[in-house]
Amino acid sequence: EYFDAVNARGVQLSIADLLKNLILKNISQNMMPEAESKWNEIIERINTITLAGCDVDQFFRYYWAAKHEYIPGKGLYRAIKKQTKKKRSGQDWNDFLNNINDFGDIYYNLCMGSASDFRERIPDNNRRRKFFRALQGLRSQKGARTWLVLMMNFVEKNIYDDKGIYVHKIAPILEKFIFNYFTVLSLKGNTIFQLMHSYCKEFNALVKNDSSSNK
Repeated sequence: EYFDAVNARGVQLSIADLLKNLILKNISQNMMPEAESKWNEIIERINTITLAGCDVDQFFRYYWAAKHEYIPGKGLYRAIKKQTKKKRSGQDWNDFLNNINDFGDIYYNLCMGSASDFRERIPDNNRRRKFFRALQGLRSQKGARTWLVLMMNFVEKNIYDDKGIYVHKIAPILEKFIFNYFTVLSLKGNTIFQLMHSYCKEFNALVKNDSSSNK
């Protein structure tokens, strides 16, 4: 409660501090030591990322955009707090933490991982090499990190494979698009961030409802 009060009075705490407080406040007492340890591991791992433009606050903004909605400015914590009011039990909060942990691993691997880190997600060697070549191209484009929103979404959801939408095919298309958008056309990032989120939201809805057979 103190964290929330301080933040409300203009002393801006990081989104990581606020979320840690929110989760530990609601998680059951017996889960707390493991939850705190898991949280610290997530933050420490993301803090080791050396790719320019990738940090803890960006991770949470991209995670929320990939999962739920695009939140501009400083409203992210309020949006997460509002969304998580539906969680009633300590297990619900533990599941939320596990989901953050899963996406933290995906974010780290997209920013810093080797091809072998995607072996479980892309077992086929040729497909994995094709995906990783495109990922290296995306990483090399300085200042353009909005592709992470869409890639986090596709790498996390195996259900896309069932619809014939494969991440090793998406990555090279995205690489070319990002290069043209930022390097050739020199366009701004705010518009494309919202675009990436809108794609995530639309794709997830189509796949979940199985409402379209159109790739």
